[in-house]
Amino acid sequence: VLLRTHSDKKGDSVKNQLNVRRSLEGNAMTIGIEGGTEVAFSLRGGAPVYRNGTLVGVVSVGIRLDQASMVDTLKQELASEVTFFKGNTRIATTLADSSGRRATGTALNDTAITSTVLERGQTYTSDRVTLLGRPYAVLYEPLRNGAGSLTGIFFLGIPQEVQESPFDS
Repeated sequence: VLLRTHSDKKGDSVKNQLNVRRSLEGNAMTIGIEGGTEVAFSLRGGAPVYRNGTLVGVVSVGIRLDQASMVDTLKQELASEVTFFKGNTRIATTLADSSGRRATGTALNDTAITSTVLERGQTYTSDRVTLLGRPYAVLYEPLRNGAGSLTGIFFLGIPQEVQESPFDS
């Protein structure tokens, strides 16, 4: 590593990151979601660098998905609660309990969702899922690395405010 924008650390090796490894093998470009040596989870792209036809290195860029600022921005733009899962663990989320503490670090324990998204690689949607005591309409979308392997989940949830008619008995 010659330069990082998110850390002063340099001089270490990231050759085991999939996007770097594939670029060093001569693949034109690799894009996917993976962890790294300094960042827990990010969208990364890697491309080989050639000089006079000889592979001399790799450029790897990424967007961090493991920070509150990322999910907060997405929440504002999408008008939804947002979570990034690494595997089945929330690494960044806007979901919070009644005291305002975010659910970061907690696991998704719903086997129907995890088997659909993390095992079969399919989208899961529902009109009503209860999270932290509140009902939501939800979308869980699989996240993949540059080789197509499942690495996590992207979640969107729209709060479903329960409104009862005064005429209901």
